[in-house]
Amino acid sequence: MKKIALIGNSTLSKSFNNRYKESFFLETFYSTGIIDKTSCENLLANLYEYDTIVFTAGTILDPVWEMLTLNFTVPAFIVSNLLENNFKGHFIYVGSYGSLWTSWPGINLKRLTYNISKLAANKFMNAVTHSNIGDMSISVLNPSKFKSKMSNFEGMEVEQVAEILKFIIDSSGTIKITNLNLTK
Repeated sequence: MKKIALIGNSTLSKSFNNRYKESFFLETFYSTGIIDKTSCENLLANLYEYDTIVFTAGTILDPVWEMLTLNFTVPAFIVSNLLENNFKGHFIYVGSYGSLWTSWPGINLKRLTYNISKLAANKFMNAVTHSNIGDMSISVLNPSKFKSKMSNFEGMEVEQVAEILKFIIDSSGTIKITNLNLTK
């Protein structure tokens, strides 16, 4: 049975856990507190035993410092350390469609900062993938608005995104889904 670490107490993480807890060995690591380097290092020490690591953590609500740290610095730090220590599993970064369309007239500063932080993480994941550093597979999923706390529970069903996440986990290679927007 594949061992999966879910990082983040997100709506997607909860949905995936509820839906697939019989299919995988799942453990959730909450993102609270990992914005300081020591806590992030402690989390990282636990990740090497997993086949797949799924990073679903993200925030638009915190101060800019914490938003940039959680949305970009933490996943980049984790991936860098996994690569340096020859992790051979699969890292899946769940970003946001907002990283593909970062600004528009009238956007508020928090949304702009969120989009830019997700764009930076996407660029980092893509650059690492293209560099062929190490044997780790890196996949990126950028869903559009789905029913979660962050979207005021509007958009596509979170279960649809969980199904796509399972597809990525079941695959053996790197997958990049840049625009996931499913409608009925």
